[in-house]
Amino acid sequence: MNTPACLILLSALCATILGNASAQCDGNHTVILQNFEFTPAELTVEPGDSVSFINIEGIHTVNGVTNSVTGEPFGNPMPFSLPQTVGTVAGTCMGTVTFNTPGTYSYDCSVGFNAQAGMQGTIVVDAYDLNDLLIDMQQSDTVAAWMSGYAFQSFVPEILTALGQHTLFVPDDNAVNGAMDFMNLGQFDMLAIPDFPEIMQYHSVPGIWTLDDLEDGMTLTTVQGQALQVTVNAEGTFVDGARIVQTGFEAFNGVAHVIDEVLAPAGLPAPHVWAWIQSSPNHTILEQAVAAAYLQADLSFQVLIDNSYNEPGPWTVWAPTDEAFEVFLEAQGWDVADLLSSQYLVELVQNHILQYLVESPNFSSGANLTNLNGTTFALSGGAGQWSYGGASVLQVDAQTYNGLIHVLDEVLAPEIEVPEGTCGVWTLELTDQGGDGWGFEDIFNGTYVELQVNQTVLDVVTLPGGTSLSYEFGVDVGDVLNAVFYSFGGGYLPGYRIYDGEGALLVQEQGTFNNDPESTFGLHACDDPYFDACGTVTVAFEDFYGDGWDVGALLVFVDDVLTYELTMPNGQGPYEVELQVNEGAVLDFIYDSSYFPQENGYVVYGVDGEVLVDQNILDQSPGNALNVIPCPAASDNVSLQETLAWSCVPNPTRDGRIQFVGDANQAGRATFRDVQGREVHEVVLPAGGSCDVSHLQAGMYVVTFASPDGITWGTQQLVVR
Repeated sequence: MNTPACLILLSALCATILGNASAQCDGNHTVILQNFEFTPAELTVEPGDSVSFINIEGIHTVNGVTNSVTGEPFGNPMPFSLPQTVGTVAGTCMGTVTFNTPGTYSYDCSVGFNAQAGMQGTIVVDAYDLNDLLIDMQQSDTVAAWMSGYAFQSFVPEILTALGQHTLFVPDDNAVNGAMDFMNLGQFDMLAIPDFPEIMQYHSVPGIWTLDDLEDGMTLTTVQGQALQVTVNAEGTFVDGARIVQTGFEAFNGVAHVIDEVLAPAGLPAPHVWAWIQSSPNHTILEQAVAAAYLQADLSFQVLIDNSYNEPGPWTVWAPTDEAFEVFLEAQGWDVADLLSSQYLVELVQNHILQYLVESPNFSSGANLTNLNGTTFALSGGAGQWSYGGASVLQVDAQTYNGLIHVLDEVLAPEIEVPEGTCGVWTLELTDQGGDGWGFEDIFNGTYVELQVNQTVLDVVTLPGGTSLSYEFGVDVGDVLNAVFYSFGGGYLPGYRIYDGEGALLVQEQGTFNNDPESTFGLHACDDPYFDACGTVTVAFEDFYGDGWDVGALLVFVDDVLTYELTMPNGQGPYEVELQVNEGAVLDFIYDSSYFPQENGYVVYGVDGEVLVDQNILDQSPGNALNVIPCPAASDNVSLQETLAWSCVPNPTRDGRIQFVGDANQAGRATFRDVQGREVHEVVLPAGGSCDVSHLQAGMYVVTFASPDGITWGTQQLVVR
């Protein structure tokens, strides 16, 4: 028989068989049994479809209960079987099975060794379930809920494919983005939240609840166990305050509604310690203080969830109540604004923060706990009656995802010194127009003002956050103040002001987009009766590389007294500083080397603009300039250098040894005094003698040369390094 004829005959035979069996086997699908096979051996149907089995040859069964090869149950979603029949050419209808339950059904023929010979089949009941629905929603151009779909699929997949029906409340992507911002976590870090399965269960409700089913005042018990509150009003339908923004999404085993907020069951930890502080009605002053200290970002960091970082955190915060702060402020005579602009703010806030966890079960009386600024406070007491740093602990172990909070009834205040001085209490005010502070980390990172009084560094003052900070300090009559502005990145249009004890504005320096604020040198406190200026000299600094003088400085002695320590904080220059001078004053300019002295240079201009000193030489370290008299007294007719019979070299000295140069026929002594006028060393001359000064600290010293009977021959400034 040729091939076309064979095909025609087979088609006719099949049509005859199916036609004869259709009266009893009228299912949606048909499986033919013959020899040792089911045709088709693999079949996919939808829930509710029926499958008819027709035997056309041999003795067969349909066994969907126990595997005839292994003897183990098939484990089908629903067991099924059809009894043994004998096949006929006309087709014997074995029966029809309806498959309502989704899943994969395996079966075989249990007669003889048919199953072992390969007579096995599979029927897949493929429902359009909630998982399929979420996939379609994720791929839709009109529904923005990709991230929530991923979360449902990752944490509650059993709900999506369950036979039981559920209603899903699906936060849209805007809601998820808001939650990520609130938690301070990225998209995939959010999935590491320990309570995420519970959170997703709270978005799932057993049963089908369409929009029409939801009524005002109704409660829906979630899979998690807590109930959602339904509100229906003119603005829409809400569940726990989240509005349903899209609806009508249906699947075989449930429905879905898109909502505009993420739901959270009661009892979860706060997102982070900063969020706890923000949400507490009793800690509003602490909230303002933490923000002014610019610590809110650190206190939001999720180190326990995002373990790719080692810090900052985790945190233990000892949180004084508003009432505790009010008592503290009253005792200081402050209001909240005074606190927020105080120089003690950062230290005060850091007193209450530990960068490690201390839970109450681990409290130990007498334990000293180190806080962020390195100081310690002690725990004392026992269960229910703990105190920390002398403050009673009102509440323990408020949990968050990056730490915990204990509530205190007192503020852990730093030692607050009341500044005083014969010229009053002055104020250095720092400002930042960006509101984020000056980004200070250390003296080589960030922006700060080095406040100097009489050439001694009083403090390094910076703006940790916000727009302003006030730093108060006592000043005596005759004090000379320098405010040296340094910027190594940080701050937006920074500036500073200096007010005297009467509140009068003395200095106002404001940065621009192109220039930093100027430093202030030689600000004399109150009216100095001994200061009679004849004019000003100008010191112009330059740096050929353009990064300032690094750690270098120009020490200016006026009449043998160290009066100014000048520097060029940043840039290439010229950077000019004006100094008032008295008539007859003798100035010495001593260069204190930077890391790269060959890049530095300076020029001193007199009261009439004439060049008095020029030490601005390319690729050469600037030298010292001694005995400069910008305003000579009328009686001066001989320079100090001409009267000086003795000197010591080298100057500056670096190895701790110097040699005296002078008249070998003169005997005498050399007395060394520090910048405070204290005698620290004395040696007997003669010329050519050497002296060991290695025991002296690095700095400037005044060496007085005198005869044995005390007649002074002259003085010299010696720099020891």
